Amino acid sequence: MADLLPTDALLVNRAGIDYSVPQSDVMADVLDTDLLLVNRNGVDYQATYADVKRGFGPEKIAPAPEDWTFNPAIVSGTGTQVDPFIITPETVTTTGGFVQSAQTLTLTGLTPDNLVEWIDNSIGAGIRFNQPLGVVPSSGQVDIRLNYLDTPDSTATTVYTGDLQIGTSHFRWVVTQQLEVAPVIGTVVLADSPEPDRFTSSTFATTVTMTDDGNPASTKGLKAWVEGTLKTTAISSAITNVSAVSYSSGASPVTPVAPQGGGSWENVFNGSTSGVVYACNQSSGATGSVSWSASASSVGAGIPFTSLRVYVRLRSDGSAVVNGTTVATNTGSAPLWVNCNVSSPLNTISMQQGGVGACTLQASLYAVEVDGVILSDSVLLTLTDNQNLDKFIPGDAVTELGNLDDGTGTVDAVDTNANTMTLSAPGGTWDVGSQVKGPQKDVLITPESDVITAVTGINRAAGVSFLAGTSYPGRGAEKAFDGDLTEGACDNTNTGTDFPGAYAEITFDLSALPIVSTTGNVEVYLESSLSAPAGSRTTATMSVNGGGFVACTDFYATSGQTEVNGWQDLGVQNLTNFVYRAVYGGTGGPGIGRVYAFRIDGTTLVVDSTVLTFATDQDLTQFANGDAVNQDSSYSPLTSAITNVSSLSYSQGATPVDLTSPVGSGSWTSVFNGQDETTNDTFIRVCSEQSGGGRVTTWSATSTSFGSTIPFTTLRIRARTSWISNSTVVVNGVNLKSSLPDLTYTWVDCVAAGVTSPLSTIEVYGGVDAGTSSPCILSTAFVAVEVDGVILSDSVLLSLADDTDLENLAVEDAVTEVGGIAEATGTVSSIDAGTPSITLTGSSGTWDVGNQVLGPSKTASGTVDSTDATALTMTLSSSTGTWAANAGKYVIGPEKPSANVKLYTLHDAAGAVSDLQSADPGYVTMTGSSPYTLTFPAIFPTGNAPDVDLPAGTSITTEIQATNIAGTDVETSNTIVPS
Repeated sequence: MADLLPTDALLVNRAGIDYSVPQSDVMADVLDTDLLLVNRNGVDYQATYADVKRGFGPEKIAPAPEDWTFNPAIVSGTGTQVDPFIITPETVTTTGGFVQSAQTLTLTGLTPDNLVEWIDNSIGAGIRFNQPLGVVPSSGQVDIRLNYLDTPDSTATTVYTGDLQIGTSHFRWVVTQQLEVAPVIGTVVLADSPEPDRFTSSTFATTVTMTDDGNPASTKGLKAWVEGTLKTTAISSAITNVSAVSYSSGASPVTPVAPQGGGSWENVFNGSTSGVVYACNQSSGATGSVSWSASASSVGAGIPFTSLRVYVRLRSDGSAVVNGTTVATNTGSAPLWVNCNVSSPLNTISMQQGGVGACTLQASLYAVEVDGVILSDSVLLTLTDNQNLDKFIPGDAVTELGNLDDGTGTVDAVDTNANTMTLSAPGGTWDVGSQVKGPQKDVLITPESDVITAVTGINRAAGVSFLAGTSYPGRGAEKAFDGDLTEGACDNTNTGTDFPGAYAEITFDLSALPIVSTTGNVEVYLESSLSAPAGSRTTATMSVNGGGFVACTDFYATSGQTEVNGWQDLGVQNLTNFVYRAVYGGTGGPGIGRVYAFRIDGTTLVVDSTVLTFATDQDLTQFANGDAVNQDSSYSPLTSAITNVSSLSYSQGATPVDLTSPVGSGSWTSVFNGQDETTNDTFIRVCSEQSGGGRVTTWSATSTSFGSTIPFTTLRIRARTSWISNSTVVVNGVNLKSSLPDLTYTWVDCVAAGVTSPLSTIEVYGGVDAGTSSPCILSTAFVAVEVDGVILSDSVLLSLADDTDLENLAVEDAVTEVGGIAEATGTVSSIDAGTPSITLTGSSGTWDVGNQVLGPSKTASGTVDSTDATALTMTLSSSTGTWAANAGKYVIGPEKPSANVKLYTLHDAAGAVSDLQSADPGYVTMTGSSPYTLTFPAIFPTGNAPDVDLPAGTSITTEIQATNIAGTDVETSNTIVPS
């Protein structure tokens, strides 16, 4: 039929009468019994229409309107083109949504395997009403539900009309396609409970007003929390077994009475020394006694021991008898522990009191200790699991929860692995199935911040430098900024050798972090001291903001005195540079100068601090000023891969590099180490000699690894000479003898002394001292070279792929190579995150491209000065170690009672509250509509009424979440404090 046109006519014979039927009407008008003329190979045949159709394969069904049944009934219509069957309209609330007709359309009596094919005559609906091709099953019955699918997704709310045809039957189905709309909450109002109690059996209503309920309509979830100074009560899991150990049952009677004695054996076996049992003297003069036997106790046999002691008080004629042996008599008026020198096991104890009287004398027993443990009547409770066992501690008074609730005791031990709890001084009866209820306790928290994202700091101590004698190096720079006037101090010492004019200096370069006063001048707390013969003295001078040195007011030390002038007014409100110099003025020594603190506006300055920035404000309000905090764990910075390695060796230009006797000592590698330290041989020393021109070591720029002279604008050397002939340093041929004070380490301005750029040579001469018979009594020391403000150093420059972890490395960090052979080590001298690169001094081994640089393991701790939950910062007034940023590290505070505890309600969809917990349980989808209620129980699982666990002042807040597929909105209610 594929080649026939709708207008082609077919010759049909029905009951001997011929008809001409257009091809378009064949399906509707031709009966199966009608005959059609068929020609095969020039021969004409007659065939029924049914035979013809079978030749074409499955036939399409062509139901008439009267062939249908509907369930449920259709809206209206007769099924014709002008009056189609009207299907119940539908609304689809989701873009791209799908829906089926409310009615099931049924046809019966169909030919199996025929096709069910619909014609979509819809206009403006696209393919949304296309129906799938169906096949008539063997039953001959089809049940059809029409389909609608919003494809492609609609971009606006639209009413689509579906016009469908099958056979001569016509259907119309209207579907309204909506777009999703996210809900918007208007207000959430929490109302106080009308009940007389604050929380117990009280109901709180949350009324929600929606600005837009959303499309589809949103579901409402609710969570609630209480806040206040709350207590917590630990409840164990259910008891599965109870076993008792009763030592006191070995006594008869357990509670002695006059005239024999008093007290109680239960009090003796209570795990402490607070109880007592005693024997009395008697009027008749007979010996009173109270006795105990292990075999009669619940233990049922002697108690083995390695060590055994009894805690007793024995007056005149009193004795303690253990295993038939008297172990103590007449011990005095105070109780004491007595070692029992008897053989194991412990079988019997008897306290005996002689003398005449009506219990005027007593032989008292307070406790029995076996192998270091005081014996106690006890109950061992085995529990279902270790629920809350970690919240019970020895000494907790506990009670039974469940059954008769009459069990009591004191926690002696807990075992979270075995799920057991041992109770001493048990009372009542502990029952299987009950739980153990602990005492109410403060809720303890351990604040934990979110991860650290940035670390910044104020460190004025980093701007402190020292100029001192060789015996006493500068130390304690940070002490000038800790606000403490009683110890430490930032101190420095002059040489104390036998010459006037020697001095020690402490320089505070505060240009980057000046000290600024708002109302008055900056003050400094100073001290000078001297241990020297009479007539000697140390005077104190100072330079403020680069000015000349002036004497500190009445500030000097003489003859071993320590003169403390207290606070020295510096005469400026903005301090950017301060130099304190202790000048030695006699024989002997040493003299010492100290800087203890700075003060502005009457307040001692504590300014060194570290500021930590966090990802969120998590727990920041739980940290208090003065809290000792630490980083959660150590961290070792690891850089990105090395992309290039370049070396710079100044020390190669020296001959010899390492000085040995008799020339001197030390190494030019120590000179070129980027430091100006004068201790631990971090310099070279050239010895004097008795005759000749003097020993010398030389350095040439052209012999270095870079092989050329060094241009400079400023040039300084740090050295010390002696007064002997030819003890000097020569730079570029210029003798600096006149610029080098004897026996004092000094920075010399080479440009001022006449040295011109570039730097080419340095010669260090030890000098000639004909008057000494011993070698190297005097020498010339050479410490460092500074070009344009930078102290020269042998170094390795490592270029890196990116700046990963460079912020967590620090100058002077010892680093190692990671990857490959990983043989190289070094010390960080500078870091450039922009390049990015690291410069190392003291490098050894070979650094390889592709490897990484691993820093030292770092921990950090400090003291909280303040927190800012808005800025997400914590300022530490003191800090040690290195805080790691962007490394997943966070700050942990001390465990402490929380002044404001937040607990969430556990409730069901109807709002029935069952318990409280610290973890956020999320939102519970509520049933019904606003207002949503929360009802507290009469008793919590703790066994307490809610008003007991939630004391006066406790608040309650609710939060509503409205959500649908288009989005979510959350609003928090007002907070109320039930009264």
